[in-house]
Amino acid sequence: MTQMLGSITKLASGRAIASAVPFLVAPALGRLYTPADYSNLILFLSINAVIAVFVTLQMHHSLLLEAGDRSATRLAWMCLAIAGAVSCLIAVATFGVALASDQANVWIWMFLLPVSTILGGLLQVTDLYATRLRSFDFIARVLVSQVIITAAASILFGYWIGGSLGLFLGFFLGQTVQASQQILFLRRHFIQTAFPTKLRAQALARRHRDFIVFSTPSGLIQTLGIELPTFALSALSMSGAVGAFGRARQIISAPVNLARGSVSQVFQREAAELYRTTGSCRQLMIQTAAWLFVLGIVPTILLITYAPSLLALYLGA
Repeated sequence: MTQMLGSITKLASGRAIASAVPFLVAPALGRLYTPADYSNLILFLSINAVIAVFVTLQMHHSLLLEAGDRSATRLAWMCLAIAGAVSCLIAVATFGVALASDQANVWIWMFLLPVSTILGGLLQVTDLYATRLRSFDFIARVLVSQVIITAAASILFGYWIGGSLGLFLGFFLGQTVQASQQILFLRRHFIQTAFPTKLRAQALARRHRDFIVFSTPSGLIQTLGIELPTFALSALSMSGAVGAFGRARQIISAPVNLARGSVSQVFQREAAELYRTTGSCRQLMIQTAAWLFVLGIVPTILLITYAPSLLALYLGA
């Protein structure tokens, strides 16, 4: 438990900075961009969140279950290959929609979906692979650099360009820097392990097929439940409402994402290890839930009481 708390502290420090940066720059971004400017980016992120469910067919979760590091590396290669294939399918679908639509110029940002898909697959694989290796300091550094660069670039492009284009440029600049760090990290560990042979790949797929069969549909249902308001508002052509809703959701979910992101990755790593060696992670689950409740009850009460007035004062009318 002590090792787990130390790992959580590393992740929490990085995620605290990553959560604070968007909140600190929110007043500036709110004055540089209108809710309508955010609408395309919010819709893009919602579509991308649905695609992310399929990008590795949820096989990346099994990286924590493999007993050997070489086998886990081969599985990571497989996940990246699946992400590349899904990205190609998204590219074909995007061009098909563009050719069939009379308003393709309005949806020009859709052509970025294949790029975002492969970057999303890279993120999923790297996060779980680094979690397996307990490289939580690396995960925290990448997250902080990505958030800071995205925020700074969005402000600069807001002054120089503005509109949806400024937001997209800031977002993808941050994603590019993040991907560069992740590729360098994986290269150090992948260089001595080749892509699995057909037989090995089939064996890995059979071993972890439950993730494809069960996790993919459940992940899709959960994601659609979260993103449905964005799709509904967009279908009603309420672009300003889409942007306002997306920005509000980003801000109010920051405390939850901080706690969840700091704990979940470490918990996954330790729970997978316990389950693999003992067949149960029940005691860890009970301990984690108990101290999360103790740590979270006071901040929760404070946020319920004071957050509405503080946000109104901070962000303006």
